[in-house]
Amino acid sequence: MTVNLGEIAVTQQQVDLMKHALGLDNTKRAYRNHFAALIVNTGDWDNLVKKGLAEKGENTGRLIYYHVSELGRQFLDFYGIEGVRG
Repeated sequence: MTVNLGEIAVTQQQVDLMKHALGLDNTKRAYRNHFAALIVNTGDWDNLVKKGLAEKGENTGRLIYYHVSELGRQFLDFYGIEGVRG
């Protein structure tokens, strides 16, 4: 299956969430891949999961962990976000 990365629409908030999950808000190279979202605040992440840009991980009952998928990394790289590959 071929995905046209230019046709996937996301908000700046969602891009920022993916960058944060990879640690790119603090450094120039990805060094992690997780984001712990409060269970009541997962809308942006669930939308990213639907688009294939993220994966849903463990649900602790209070937090849900999300991870940027390989497609999500490709998406960020496509739009010139540096350091995605670590």
